[in-house]
Amino acid sequence: MAGVRIRQATLDDVETLVDIHRQARDTYYRGVVPDEQLDDPIEHAELRAAYERDIPRPDRTILCAEHDGTVVGFVALGPPFEPVVDVDPRTVG
Repeated sequence: MAGVRIRQATLDDVETLVDIHRQARDTYYRGVVPDEQLDDPIEHAELRAAYERDIPRPDRTILCAEHDGTVVGFVALGPPFEPVVDVDPRTVG
C-alpha cells in the first residue's frame, strides 16, 4: 500500500488499537464464541488496560501502520505472556 508509514504506538493510539483488535477478533470468532463474550464491556476495558500497560513497557514494541494519517493496522512484539519451552524471546514475537 503506497503511503503507509510505520511508527511507534503512543498512548493516544490505545482506543484505535482496541477497535482494530476487536474488529479482527469479531471477524474470526463471531459465530464460534458467544456474542455476549465478544460484546462484553469488561473485555473492552481489559483490552484497553492491556494496551495502556504494554505501550510504555521497554520489553514490548507496538508499531502502528498509518495511511493518510489514520492507523490501519498494528503489530505487537515482545516476550511471550506465557512460558514457552525453547523459545528465544529476542527472536520470537
